[in-house]
Amino acid sequence: MTSTTWGKSLEWSTDLSTATKIVWETPDQFPTPPLFYTLEVTDSSGTYVHKATVTAIMGFTSDQQPEPNSNILDPMIGDFSWIGAAGAVEYELRLIDRGPENEDWKDEWDKERIESSPVTYDGDPLTPGNYYQYRIRARDGEYNFSEQWFQFSFEAEATRLILVAPGQEFNPNADAGKIGDTQTMQVGSTFTVTAYAVNRIGAIDQNFDGEIYLSWEEGIINSTVSAVNGAAEFEVDIDVANDYILKATAIALEEDSSEIRMRQIPDRDHSTVALNTDPVSPKAYSTFTFTVDVKDETDNYISGLSPSDFNIT
Repeated sequence: MTSTTWGKSLEWSTDLSTATKIVWETPDQFPTPPLFYTLEVTDSSGTYVHKATVTAIMGFTSDQQPEPNSNILDPMIGDFSWIGAAGAVEYELRLIDRGPENEDWKDEWDKERIESSPVTYDGDPLTPGNYYQYRIRARDGEYNFSEQWFQFSFEAEATRLILVAPGQEFNPNADAGKIGDTQTMQVGSTFTVTAYAVNRIGAIDQNFDGEIYLSWEEGIINSTVSAVNGAAEFEVDIDVANDYILKATAIALEEDSSEIRMRQIPDRDHSTVALNTDPVSPKAYSTFTFTVDVKDETDNYISGLSPSDFNIT
């Protein structure tokens, strides 16, 4: 039984039938054991009914090492380790070499009949620049199996940038490489954005020390910072209210830019203007709220109006 979902799903099977398996595609919503199942096998001799209980599910592990979607620097990995799964009596480990493009599939190392974590890696040294995938497979006392796959890289160089705004946090396990909601920034205030140099799986290349450029005015490089441990912080100070695109660029990378769009938003009292990063466009047929400012011919705001006093077309 194999899986190529890299930790974003979990598979369960039983040794009574290698063709029988269940796949959960929602890793945060695994059913809680014990689970009860009935397996019926019918042939010319009749029907065999097997009833058993699933007491361990691999999806309840945590603190896996190597850390998923990390870029490690030790060619001998160190220890494979994890916490859980409750009810498991035995584990298996399998390591796959995915090559420098993260597209190959070569068995590198395996270990069976593991009773507990951690497990020391005793295979060949890893290849610099390559990507790897490992499987942790658990067996419970009823000979039910469940497994998960995780990926990491060894000294794999950066290929692109991820730009993170205030209110966001870098997270290589997220599809976008970051989580959190962006904050509203006031014009005239100084805020920080961070550019991370990451490789094909979104892991930071800690050896990247090249120059990263940040611009928000077309045709102008507003700031240049040399990355330290694969990251560069920029202080941004925008004095004029407008729509902007913050753009981070590194010429040395294959995909050399990452952008954050910024939109000006009038305050209710019209005394200041804010910048809001990553605006979300409303979907068709959705309900949303917007503000209409009404001015006279001399550009003064008109107050005391109700929606019935004018039409919006």
